[in-house]
Amino acid sequence: MPRRFFKRISPKYRDIKETWYLRPFQALIHDPSLWATHRKAVVPAVALGIFVAFLPLPIHPLLAAGGAILIRVNLPVALVTVWINNPLTIAPIYYSGYVLGSFLLGQPPPETTDWQVLIVEGLWPMVVGLLCLGSLLAFLAYFSLNAFWRWSIGMRFKQRRKSA
Repeated sequence: MPRRFFKRISPKYRDIKETWYLRPFQALIHDPSLWATHRKAVVPAVALGIFVAFLPLPIHPLLAAGGAILIRVNLPVALVTVWINNPLTIAPIYYSGYVLGSFLLGQPPPETTDWQVLIVEGLWPMVVGLLCLGSLLAFLAYFSLNAFWRWSIGMRFKQRRKSA
């Protein structure tokens, strides 16, 4: 089931090859593993996308694309997964990163309402918290999606064996 789902929503390689604005990148995106929809390409791409989504940088899609090309995992899945960090979710994500980072570093919350002081004092706990949170969620996503994928394949084989 997961493979059919990802195969259905993924763009076709020939369509991407014919797209005019991607022609300069043909040397980078010609690898078939960037478009593969098997478990070993999709599961790490989801984990990569989740990790990159929690980095406190404004260039998530570029980092996800570069990481996917570098470790040769499904490029579209990595790019789509990055968008869990969007304008609706950015505040809760960054706040939870700040709270976790403050807890890990043992820092009490600043006792001021001056936004400049809050940014300076809260930056390091937020970065530490987001890196820890992103690593943890990427780890959980990798192993849970991998387990689900294996389970669905086992169930499909079991049904096939029953019907034969």
